[in-house]
Amino acid sequence: MTSNPAFADLLNRALTEPGIVSKAYSAFHGYSIGNQLLALIQCQARGIQPGPLATFVGWKEKGRYVRKGEKAITLCQPVTVKRQDHDSEEAEIFTRFIYRNHWFVMSQTEGQELPALPIPAWDQTRALETLEILEEPFMLTDGNCHGYARERTIAVSPLAALAHKTRFHELAHVVLGHTSEGELNDAELTPRSLREVEAEAVALVCLEALGLPGAEHCRGYIQHWNQGRGSEPMPERSAQRIFKAADQILRAGTRQDWGRLLWYSLFSSFSRQRCPLAQYAAGLVKLLCAQAPLKSAGLRGFLIPRSSACQSLRSRFGVMLRSEITRRRRVKRGR
Repeated sequence: MTSNPAFADLLNRALTEPGIVSKAYSAFHGYSIGNQLLALIQCQARGIQPGPLATFVGWKEKGRYVRKGEKAITLCQPVTVKRQDHDSEEAEIFTRFIYRNHWFVMSQTEGQELPALPIPAWDQTRALETLEILEEPFMLTDGNCHGYARERTIAVSPLAALAHKTRFHELAHVVLGHTSEGELNDAELTPRSLREVEAEAVALVCLEALGLPGAEHCRGYIQHWNQGRGSEPMPERSAQRIFKAADQILRAGTRQDWGRLLWYSLFSSFSRQRCPLAQYAAGLVKLLCAQAPLKSAGLRGFLIPRSSACQSLRSRFGVMLRSEITRRRRVKRGR
């Protein structure tokens, strides 16, 4: 890539190329939607197999090494900046986006084999709780209305043919701030045509990321409301808001399997050590990553040789896992 595409360019590809969001999300789901698309486009342009991303140092810590001559992947990083106004004592805080080429995909590296991290599932109830949005029973009698959003409450009609699409659309109205605009005095309201385009674009990104049906209906809806805007290109600011809202909704409903993530980290650590006990641990962790989701009980239920060293290893693994789960719960409560 000779230049870094704007968010509006990335959004245009997401809206016009069926499947591109799904491919990007499945390959780079640990990153923001915008960076997922940015990484996928670079991989496609260079003929590189998409996959897990890490920095040069990050791959080294996982026991893999970037091949000589490989060109780094560029991603966009938000940076908070303070700007002091000479006429005011208060500094203005704003966000800048900086493009940095620090990342490599797994296919650009060689070394220790790593187990694949699972794509996290999306849970509707968890998303509503995290976003602090209430879904109430549908109260309108208009059969042509499939859903509505008011303040921080949404509703989806039982007659909606694509309930997921409608739910994402209404969630987007709330997350984008459309439902609170009427409460703000002297605020410049977003035109309805742009509000509908933004909300439906968020719904499309979420549907494609999760592999749910309805994306083609989204494209038709967006085209219809965009005509009300004179078919103008999507503003850059709107594209940024759309990607941010889609990220919020997807992450809010994500249920990460922290047990698997911990074992993945342990495997990377043990596999670099040459002592027999560490190599045994690496093999054991690799086996565990392929098993059913782990519980806080640790290694209970798995067959482990009855030597004192292995029993000690089992005990330490269990303590580490329980400690990690406890730490993450404390962090979550402190947010």
